[in-house]
Amino acid sequence: EAFQRDEIIRRVPEAKDTVHLLKTFGRAEGDIGDDPGIADPIGKPREIYEVCFNQIKDSVERVAQSLIADHS
Repeated sequence: EAFQRDEIIRRVPEAKDTVHLLKTFGRAEGDIGDDPGIADPIGKPREIYEVCFNQIKDSVERVAQSLIADHS
């Protein structure tokens, strides 16, 4: 989530250009949607865990494909 990214940057300012939110990594600003974070589902119903899982899965697959394309 954004507060976690911000805390890392607060503690290590030189990391500013290398710390990203998973959901936004490698995307254009207008391609992010309303919420750039992936909420912590702790204590919430199973359906919320599934939504978070799918957001993480989709983001990791997008980043992996981007890395593959960059090294082809």
